[in-house]
Amino acid sequence: MKHILIKTGIVAAAMFSFAACDNSELELDNLIPDEYKRVVCIKDAPSADMQLFDVGVEMKSSFTIIRAGGDPSLEAATSLRSMTAEELAVYGTDYVLVDPSYYTIPSEVTFKPNQGYEIVDIKFSPESIVELRQKIAKLAVDSPEQAYYVAIQLEQKGETTVNDEKFYILRRLVISDAELQFNVTGDATFKGSTMALTVSLPFENDFNIGWDIEFESASVEADNGKSAASIGSRLEAKILRHALPLEAIQNADIKTLEPGSNSFTYNITMPEGTPYGTYYFNVKFGNATLNGAPIESNADGLDATVRFDYWPGVDVASTGASASALSAYATVVPQNAMTFVPESQENSDPASQAIDGNISNKWENLWSGNGYGTTSLPFNAALDLGSEQTVTMVEIWRRNDGFVTDLANVQCYAAESLDYSDRENIKYTNLTYLGTLDFEGSSDRVRVFTVPTVNTRYLLFYFGASRRGSAVSIADMCVWTPKVAETPEDPENPENPEETPETPAE
Repeated sequence: MKHILIKTGIVAAAMFSFAACDNSELELDNLIPDEYKRVVCIKDAPSADMQLFDVGVEMKSSFTIIRAGGDPSLEAATSLRSMTAEELAVYGTDYVLVDPSYYTIPSEVTFKPNQGYEIVDIKFSPESIVELRQKIAKLAVDSPEQAYYVAIQLEQKGETTVNDEKFYILRRLVISDAELQFNVTGDATFKGSTMALTVSLPFENDFNIGWDIEFESASVEADNGKSAASIGSRLEAKILRHALPLEAIQNADIKTLEPGSNSFTYNITMPEGTPYGTYYFNVKFGNATLNGAPIESNADGLDATVRFDYWPGVDVASTGASASALSAYATVVPQNAMTFVPESQENSDPASQAIDGNISNKWENLWSGNGYGTTSLPFNAALDLGSEQTVTMVEIWRRNDGFVTDLANVQCYAAESLDYSDRENIKYTNLTYLGTLDFEGSSDRVRVFTVPTVNTRYLLFYFGASRRGSAVSIADMCVWTPKVAETPEDPENPENPEETPETPAE
């Protein structure tokens, strides 16, 4: 292509030169060599996979031919043919040619004046797909390093020139069963004001597609909240979950895709007045069918727990989430009402500095011998909020120096009672696991962690991981209680409030 561009550039310069001559009788037609008036090339990447599905009907794969050249007013044409096995071997010695008898493709493509492109379909009959699938399977056993390729190239026809750099496609043939795809394939977390679960097909839908789906509550009562569970720290605790209101799931009864439709989305929108917080629901998905016959699904037999962090307009967990952004959704528990007692303390960095509102100092566990408690992990810490609070977020600031990452993660529990009178041996009753406050290997100074909303006076923290030996520290810590989404009144009709309250900008 480079030599074409260079020659075209020379021709263009000549055109301007001749145009400057008042009495020139040369016409534009005579300035462009015939081989550059009509040029064709393939738009698509030369090498890629060709995915076909064994669904008992004709399948196709497409690519695009571009028509260019110096005179678009002319008609153009090009021939198409399969490469030979010898020609294909130039591109890969392990490439095995798909015999062109297995598919149909136009023998030539013509372009009308000013037509810029043409889409070409490579079509496979259902019988060809079955045979090719068997050949691919046999090749995988006999010669696993080899693969079947469809190899097509453009040929010059008449006065049309073929671009000598983009004149072919190589497509590795991949054939599989039809598969229905669900965008949740395991336990998942969504954030924001709405969420969506999508069912889709990776191919053109000419069928009746069906599936089974069931949404159910995932709450303390309906799940495992009343039974003891072994958490990562080996502390016994209940697992707290608040059920997402199932009426928030739009069109939960839809279980089909009709011909012509390639996807369906279950939209989840919280009812007005739902308190901000973290909610859960279970989803079961399976038994996908195509025209009544069972087909595969990437989520077949799925039984997942989905978590929805309902904080419209702000990503609560984002680094440095500001108090002004969070204040629309929650209120900070006054730090002067709280007491923080860890089972280990370095006296130069006492526990009180973790809740003093000053992010330039810190609490740190014992390391020098000047303090109390253990110098090794793990150990616990008590946070007494002073009175029962509805806890929904925990904000943690890490130290502001070269050791900012020493605190890796903290497991957080609500406790029915805490006895921290012996500060080196904290006693607790009836723990409820709220989650692991994990910095995920980042160097973030601050993160806000959402937890299942719980009424409690006491939080118990379990320090079990450090990124610097056994050292852990906290510069500052805040606890947040949730607000309820307010619905502003319509000033013209107070009896008819607006359907959706405004959400603050992030």
